[in-house]
Amino acid sequence: HLSDPYSFEGFRPQTRKVRGLLGKPRAQILPLERRSSKTCCGECGTVQRGCHDSEIKRIRDLPCGGGDDMHMYLEIEFRRVLCRKCGKVQNERLEWLEDNHLYTKRFSTYVGKRCRDASIQSIAKDFDLDLDTVEEMNNNYTRE
Repeated sequence: HLSDPYSFEGFRPQTRKVRGLLGKPRAQILPLERRSSKTCCGECGTVQRGCHDSEIKRIRDLPCGGGDDMHMYLEIEFRRVLCRKCGKVQNERLEWLEDNHLYTKRFSTYVGKRCRDASIQSIAKDFDLDLDTVEEMNNNYTRE
């Protein structure tokens, strides 16, 4: 059941809307629906109501299915807020995302663990990632 592993703080999966990614037969997109109108400033953490603007982003997450064969992308509305405290427009803060907002923290940890058993080149090929991205994930994992 997709709703259990793909429920994140402030979001819930729209399981009936899972779709494929054009040009990538081993990829699925899972849209996440926002549960709240509150948004945290990425700089100071102040909770804001509403948003300045938003865009739809695809974020890489753990593979689904048996093994690493199906790549999973989460599709979310990523917001920017005009923070009352900072006085600037800032990206929202989502605790379950890495700082670059391209993948989740758990995906980064998963790839970092896999780098202990295999080469960075093979991991990059398996997950269809850039070598620098895999190296960054591995470095983050070893730092933790």
